Amino acid sequence: FAVLKRTAGGSEPSSWSGTLSATVKPVITQVNAYRGCDTAANQFIAEDTSQSGSGNSVTTGSVTNTDSRSWRISAFASSGDYYTSWSSSEVSERSDDSAEYRIDWFSYRTATLSMSDSNGPVGTGSHSRTGTLARSYYAAASWIGIIKALPSAPAPGANETERNDTTVGSS
Repeated sequence: FAVLKRTAGGSEPSSWSGTLSATVKPVITQVNAYRGCDTAANQFIAEDTSQSGSGNSVTTGSVTNTDSRSWRISAFASSGDYYTSWSSSEVSERSDDSAEYRIDWFSYRTATLSMSDSNGPVGTGSHSRTGTLARSYYAAASWIGIIKALPSAPAPGANETERNDTTVGSS
C-alpha cells in the first residue's frame, strides 16, 4: 500500500509518470486530484496508516488537524477472494475498484481500493475514519491525511475544466 503525491505547477505537461520502487508489483492504482493545496513542502499537515490481519473493517490511525481550511482524505485497501466494495465513515467516496491477481498457478485473489474525502474543510482536532468491506478480507490497510489548503484560493486557469474518467487504465 503506497500513497504517492504530485504537486502541479503553473504550467503542466500533457502527461506525466511516476516511479514506485518496490519488490512487489501494484495490482490496482487510483488517481485523485485536489486543487487549492499548499506547496509540496507543506502539503500534508498530518498523515497516518493502520493495518488489519483479517475481518471486514479497518480504522485509520488518528491525525490532528491544525488548520480549519484543510481537507481530510482517507484510503482503504484489502486483499480477499471476491470482487467487492468499501463503505466508510468519510463524507464522499471518490473511487472504489477491485482487481483480480494470481497468487499461484491455481488461485486468485482480489485487491480492492477505495479513496474518500471530507468534501470540504474539516474542523481542527483529532480525526480518524473507519472503512467496512462488503465481504471479509485476508489483509487490509488504511491511510488518512489532512491536506493543507493554500492561504487563498488560486486563480482558475484559462482552459480549466473538471474531469472524471473512470475508464480502466485511465489516469
